[in-house]
Amino acid sequence: MGVRGLEKFVRTKVPNGCPVVNIRNEIRNCESDSTPATLVIDFRALFEPLCNPDLGGILCGGRYELVYQLLERFLSRLRQLGVTLVFFNDGPVKNSRKLASWTENQNQKYDKELRIIDAVDNGDDVRTLAKRFRWDIPNNTQYPVKILAKRYGEFRVSLTGDMKKEMVAYANSVNALAIVTNNTDLLILGGGWRFWSSKDLNFENLTTREFSRSALRSHLGLEDSGKLALFATLGSSNGFLQSEELESFATRYLGNYETKFYDLADFVKRPHENLLAEIFGAMADEGDLRERFQESLDYYETEYLEQEQPLLEDPTLEFLKNHGKAFLHKMWIGFPIHFAPVFIDFRDDGFGSEYPNLSRKLILREAAVVVYHRRDQPEHTSRTLIHRTSHEEGYAEHTYELEFPQHVEPPTLQEMLSTDPETQKTLATTKLKLYCWIISDSLDPRQLDALPPKLMPTVATIYFLVEHQVVEPFEADLLLQVAYEVVFKKYDLINIRYPQYLDGRAFRVAFLYNAISKHVLKALNVVGLNAQEYPVYPQFDGVRFHNLYRKWARGERDLQQIQQWRIYENAF
Repeated sequence: MGVRGLEKFVRTKVPNGCPVVNIRNEIRNCESDSTPATLVIDFRALFEPLCNPDLGGILCGGRYELVYQLLERFLSRLRQLGVTLVFFNDGPVKNSRKLASWTENQNQKYDKELRIIDAVDNGDDVRTLAKRFRWDIPNNTQYPVKILAKRYGEFRVSLTGDMKKEMVAYANSVNALAIVTNNTDLLILGGGWRFWSSKDLNFENLTTREFSRSALRSHLGLEDSGKLALFATLGSSNGFLQSEELESFATRYLGNYETKFYDLADFVKRPHENLLAEIFGAMADEGDLRERFQESLDYYETEYLEQEQPLLEDPTLEFLKNHGKAFLHKMWIGFPIHFAPVFIDFRDDGFGSEYPNLSRKLILREAAVVVYHRRDQPEHTSRTLIHRTSHEEGYAEHTYELEFPQHVEPPTLQEMLSTDPETQKTLATTKLKLYCWIISDSLDPRQLDALPPKLMPTVATIYFLVEHQVVEPFEADLLLQVAYEVVFKKYDLINIRYPQYLDGRAFRVAFLYNAISKHVLKALNVVGLNAQEYPVYPQFDGVRFHNLYRKWARGERDLQQIQQWRIYENAF
C-alpha cells in the first residue's frame, strides 16, 4: 500500500528513520497542553498486527474472543491515558479505477488462497503452512475491531471515496499527535502529526515504530512539496497510474532495490525539458494518461482541508450518514455491494460452490428489508452485487430482483434503527420476525427468542447451513458446542493446544461458517437488533473446533450441554 517499497527503505536505509516510541510516554508528554492528545487510527490497518502474530489461529478459522480481549485491553488503556481516539474506515468505492483495482486484487487473493487450501489437503502441517504462506494468509476481517473502535472512540466512514485524504485533513484540523497506519502514501502528505506504524504495534507494551517523514525527506533531499509529489507518483501504487505504464521508466532510470529510491530522488531533482516524454515515451501524448498523471501530482501536492458535508435532500440518507451506517447507505441508494469471502473453495461441488447462492440469498433479503418502502419505484426492485459466482468466473457485477417480505411489514429505517427505548420495545417482535425471514421462511421467531442472546446468531447461522444441507449433522452440533464453550468460558482460551495438522473438510467448514455468519450478524444491524445484547462477532474458536473435529466425526460426542438449543435438528 502506498509508495511501493518505501516502508522497507525507511526501516533500513534512512538514519533515525524508524525509532521505537513508547505510546504511553508520548501521550503523557502532551498532558501539559490545554486539550487532550488525539490519535487518528486507520481502522483496517489494525487487522495486520492482530492477525500476523497468530497465523496458526487464522488458518484454523480465527480466534475471535481472544482477539476481542486483546484489543479491548489495548484501547481501554489508551483511553485511561486521556487520549481521544478517532478511527477512519473506507466508505463505498465510487471510483471505477479503484473498483477495478479491488476486483483484480480479489482475483489474485483467491488464487493465493487456493494454493493454501491445496497445501492443507496435501497434509502440510500448520507450522509449515504459516511459514510458507506468511505473506499470503489473509487478515481475518471479521475480527471484532469495529465494535471496539466505536466503543472507545469516534468512528468515521469516508464518504468521498478517499479515506487517506479525509484522515490527513482531520488530523491537521485537530492538531493530532499521530496517525496510526501502514499506508506509506502518508509519508508524503503534509501536516504536524507523526506517522506511527500499525504493523509494529505492541498491544501489551504500548509501543510501535515511528516513520520519520522529516528524516526521509532530508535523507533524499526532497523538501519541496512539488518534488515530493512527483517522487510519490513515480513510485506509487495509488490507483492513478498502472504499474505497466511506469515499467519502461523504471527500467531506464531506476536501479535495483538498493538504489531505487536514490535514483528516483535524483531524477526528480534534476531539470526536465519534457518530463512526460522522459517518463512515458511514445505514450506521453495520450490524453487520459496525462490527465491521470496530473491527478496524481495534485493528490500529493494539495494541502487538504476538511470540508463540511452538505445536508442531503433525502432525510433517510442523511439519517444513515449521521449514524455511520455505510452498509445500509449503499443498500438504500442502490450502490453495488461488493464482498469477497476468505478461504472459500469454489471448486467444491455442493459446498464452496454453494456459497454464492447462500450469500446472495441473505444479502438480497437484507436489501429488501432496507428498501421495502421504496418498492413501488422501479429502480429499487433490484440490487447489484459484485462477487464471484463460480470457480471459473472472476469477480463481476450481477443484478438480481428483490423478493420482499409478505407476512410482516418492515418499519421505516428511522423507526427500525431508533435508539428510543419505547420504540425499541414496541418493534422488538417485528424486528425478530424480519430477522428470521432474512434467514429462512421456516425459522420460528419464538424458538429463536428463547435462546440465550449470546448464542442466538450462532444458532441462526447453523439453522441456515443445515436447511441448505451444506454441513453434516455432527458439524452443526460441533459449531454449537464450540460457541457454548466460548460464551460460557468452558475451556482454557490462552493455554490451548494448537493442532499440528488441519483436516481439509474441517478447514472448509470453519471458513464457510464464518463467511455465512458474517451475513447473519449483519442482518442484526439491518433490522436494528444490534443494540441488544447479541454478539457482533462469531462465537467461534477455530483452534478448539479443529481439536474436537475428528473426535466428533468418529461419533465421540456428548450433546448434553447443547441439546436444548438444537432447534435446527428437524431441518436436516
